[in-house]
Amino acid sequence: MAPKFTTREPLSRVRDAEGRTALRIAQAGGDRMVHHYDVDIIDATTGAPVVTSEVLSDLYFMPRPNSLGIPVPGAVRGGRYVARVVAVDAYGNASPAASPAFRE
Repeated sequence: MAPKFTTREPLSRVRDAEGRTALRIAQAGGDRMVHHYDVDIIDATTGAPVVTSEVLSDLYFMPRPNSLGIPVPGAVRGGRYVARVVAVDAYGNASPAASPAFRE
């Protein structure tokens, strides 16, 4: 069975410790542990990719963190971005994408 996000809004824009923009991912769940997240963030104005990455779910840590923070490098104040995040388990089962838009 594919992982799934268990909250209505699994992605949110936050500030990291230095005040920069980051994307917070609420950990997905399923019958198997989530191995990683495929993360894509694009600039909604230009269509240019800002982040394209596989992010490990920190499944190796106990207790496993409830959320992960993904920096959005070079985010411009007033900029509009669209994130697409898919949770993937160790067997390659993938969740439906969470895909919100957000502003810097």
